[in-house]
Amino acid sequence: SELTQQTAEQLLALYQQGAVSPVEVTQQVLQRISQLNPALNAFCLVDEQAALASARQSEQRWQAHRQRGEPVGALEGIPTSIKDLILTKGWPTLRGSRAVNAQQSWDTDAPVTARLRQAGAVLLGKTTTPEYGCKGETNSPLTGYTRNPWNLRRNPGGSSAGAGAAAGIGEATAKQKPPPDVEIYVDISNQTMTVDVNGWTYGRWKVSTARDGYYTPRGSWRP
Repeated sequence: SELTQQTAEQLLALYQQGAVSPVEVTQQVLQRISQLNPALNAFCLVDEQAALASARQSEQRWQAHRQRGEPVGALEGIPTSIKDLILTKGWPTLRGSRAVNAQQSWDTDAPVTARLRQAGAVLLGKTTTPEYGCKGETNSPLTGYTRNPWNLRRNPGGSSAGAGAAAGIGEATAKQKPPPDVEIYVDISNQTMTVDVNGWTYGRWKVSTARDGYYTPRGSWRP
């Protein structure tokens, strides 16, 4: 849908205006994942209940911001995925391997996950990776084969194949910057956002001045 094709900066502007809510956006992103993930295998875990609860909390913070000027995070209400190599409280981090015991306590956030939560990001789930992120093809013994949206007979590579496949959904349908369900890395201290797709760094921007588009691996700008 149109909302799933918006950049993070565009969504933040819409939230500021009260034109849409994080709940609406998260619902549409989750619907898109539900429709396309069975064919792509981009996500190995999707927590709809937690994502919607987070989106509702974000919606309340945006209402308080618009009414009383209360602060919101740099990624307030932006649907975001976490690669399944990164610890996330409440979710198993199995790293694409059958060797990891899923029946253990998952009560720790990696620093990047904690910073995303602090910034108000809505965490959707975990994206697929080869076993321990060890190769350039994502076909793990635990989660299976991740497929390229451009050609389902091919693999998006690795080790961020799940993030790459999610990005391909947006590129293939609208020729735009990857949709909000793509994995992004944010350094709040430096106010920078890095989009990493299929092992390439597609772009790095100041969060407050990100443009509508993305960089190819060669570094040229594609609108």
